[in-house]
Amino acid sequence: MTFPEVDYRGIFNSGSILYLILLSDYPKFTIVGASDAYLENTGRTREDIVGKGVFEAFPPNPTDAGATEQAFRMAFDRVIKTKKLDVMPIQKYDIPKSESEGGGFKERYWSVTHTPVLDRNGNVIQLAQRVEDVTEFLRLKKITGQMEVEVLLRAQEVKDTNNQLVQANEKLKVLDQLKTDFFANISHEFRTPLTLILGPLEDALHHPSKTVSGDALESMHRNTLRLLGFINGLLDLTRLEADYMTSVFEATDLPAFTTSLVGSFQSVLASANLKLHIDCPPMAKPVYIDRSQWEKIVLNLVSNAFKFTFEGSISVRLREDDGSIQLVVSDTGTGIPDGELSKVFDRFHRVKGARGRSIEGTGIGLALVQQLVKLQGGFVQVDSTVGKGTNFTVVVPIRTEPPEKSLTSAEGSAPNTQALTDGQSLYLSEMIPAAASSKAPLEQKSDETQQEKKRIALADDNSDMRAYITQILSPLYSVETYKDGEEAYEGIIQNMPDLLLSDVMMPNLDGMGLLKKLRTNPKTEFLPVVFLSARTGEEAMIEGLETGADDYLMKPFSRRELVARIKSNLDLSRLRNLQTVNRNLTEVQAELKQFVHVAAHDLIEPVRRISIMIELFLQMNASNLSNEQIQKITTIRRQALDLDSLIKDFRHLTKIDSGEISYEEIDAKLLIKDVLAEFSDEIEKKHVNVEVHGDLRSYRANRILIIQLYRNLISNALKHGEENMSLDFFQSESGGVLTLEVRNTGETIDKDNIPKLFVPFKRFSKSEGSGIGLYICKRIAELHGGQISCESGNQLTSFKVTLREKS
Repeated sequence: MTFPEVDYRGIFNSGSILYLILLSDYPKFTIVGASDAYLENTGRTREDIVGKGVFEAFPPNPTDAGATEQAFRMAFDRVIKTKKLDVMPIQKYDIPKSESEGGGFKERYWSVTHTPVLDRNGNVIQLAQRVEDVTEFLRLKKITGQMEVEVLLRAQEVKDTNNQLVQANEKLKVLDQLKTDFFANISHEFRTPLTLILGPLEDALHHPSKTVSGDALESMHRNTLRLLGFINGLLDLTRLEADYMTSVFEATDLPAFTTSLVGSFQSVLASANLKLHIDCPPMAKPVYIDRSQWEKIVLNLVSNAFKFTFEGSISVRLREDDGSIQLVVSDTGTGIPDGELSKVFDRFHRVKGARGRSIEGTGIGLALVQQLVKLQGGFVQVDSTVGKGTNFTVVVPIRTEPPEKSLTSAEGSAPNTQALTDGQSLYLSEMIPAAASSKAPLEQKSDETQQEKKRIALADDNSDMRAYITQILSPLYSVETYKDGEEAYEGIIQNMPDLLLSDVMMPNLDGMGLLKKLRTNPKTEFLPVVFLSARTGEEAMIEGLETGADDYLMKPFSRRELVARIKSNLDLSRLRNLQTVNRNLTEVQAELKQFVHVAAHDLIEPVRRISIMIELFLQMNASNLSNEQIQKITTIRRQALDLDSLIKDFRHLTKIDSGEISYEEIDAKLLIKDVLAEFSDEIEKKHVNVEVHGDLRSYRANRILIIQLYRNLISNALKHGEENMSLDFFQSESGGVLTLEVRNTGETIDKDNIPKLFVPFKRFSKSEGSGIGLYICKRIAELHGGQISCESGNQLTSFKVTLREKS
């Protein structure tokens, strides 16, 4: 079957896009083609323009100072040098009128994109200029601006009536943020106990007996109660806000009931070295109160006091006072700052930076207390002194008979003072792990077998979690445990582990803060860190990895996944800390070559495809994109090319360590000029002043390696330089040794860091880079029988490379 030939030129000419095809014959740039749309827009014919230089066919308006032929010439030059698509800012360039129109020029504004057309050898032979006439758009924008002035004048007249709406909106924003924080926290509160329930269950299912017993069973029960407590709190708050909660008033011996509620926590407080004072003298008559609601009020206030009290005591006092019942829960804890006192009863609010036994909690406990007290017809207030303690005071009216239109139970029923209520069990389930968290880290056996194992530091404020993870890891590793970031940092500095496994959300110093301290300490900057967190979502993971974590494991997790992650990160740490690992060069080269093989297969081809697809997308959709969108997409493509360059750096790293190199004659000045052309965009953007000093003579060396040398040094200079920086090139010879020097102004290097510059994977700033560029320069110099050195100070940095030529 044969197919008819397609007239592509006809398709091009009749298309709706404004295209002009130019030869790359500098400086004329001859027009060889134009679409019908382009001719129609400019009022020209093909006979008028084809065969002429672009500026001959379309001369600039001599009366318009804004018309710039130079801007287009610079754009053409960039495309020819970089062989990349170039997007110009909007240009004012007027079009000549025909004689029938009276001559002169028509005012025009253009959005212009230039695309290189390459031959088989990769040379630019033509430029495709795609333009969009935005003159009318800019005129409309000007008219719109005048209309906006009128709108603003009218808006001023109604500004006062909008103030209340703005204030209400601000309150909604605050509430919305509080809810966002709440849902982030609730993830932590659910996932931690879920891990401690699902983990032992999974272990039991893989065990022949399929049973759970002992400490694991107690931990599962305790954490199931914690989950139940969280869910009950959420449901109670929801019912209160929806006005669905009803009160069941019962005649109650309130002092005895309150004493029984608080007294069950005596052993937990004692284990945390805290004293408990209960002062609830008998009352003359029973009072009518909703026991379930009173229980939640009392237990919430006691557990809150326990959370923020590390030494001293917690006191509970109950009194009759002028027809009211007054309950005061006092502690000698950390206290609440004055600026936070008015917010402590707000839903979802948690005092940021507060020092507590843990950061666990939903932020609804005190809000629930306030709502429940209101249901009892009373109020709650707080006073506090930072560093000394806090008093919560609940005042409710004394009722000697049930209120009208309320539910009641049997008269005079006595409280159960023997067995724990469900509420007491729930709050004990939260307080027991917190009490254990205040104890010293778990001691590990120090026998010979334990000493031979890799050492893992574990930081987590939850004692159940520490015990569970220790039980998983102890057969394989030696585990040291810490209850918060501060304790972990001190322990790590004194006794360096092989890896840190850390929770993110901890009191005193959280996981992020711990990681930052470790990364800024030279002793621990390369310590592998794996985050173990209940914070879910991509943003939380990215934040952890950007802070410097090596891995991020989300709860709930399985035993196998935890062990696998730790093993892989211990293995990978050898590659990350090449300068501290005791291995010979042969092993290093073998691992790097294996990495290069994987990178070539798994990275290079996808990156190349991404770059091509982005360029095709730009060409096909440019007319539908704004300049800002085009610039952003172009930036993405540039970053893909940067990634391609980084992968090639790693490939180059293994090649230069392979041994012999070939020599050829190098035109020094031309080589520098060619390399600088690769950086023309960045040089132009930063307004870099480039100077090549002297008439540089030719020399013999390996051309490919010298190009790589200059690329790395120029890239390094531009990365750390500033606007209007200077970049200078020198070359000298003495005693058969050739010296190449690259000197730049800008950010200087601390003298203590200069010896470390040429260590692979070493980075001293947050700037992007692989950390191997200068190491490659060092190896290139060594392969040429020379060396590299650096001097830096007074806003000037110089890199000198010596080479020994071969005849």
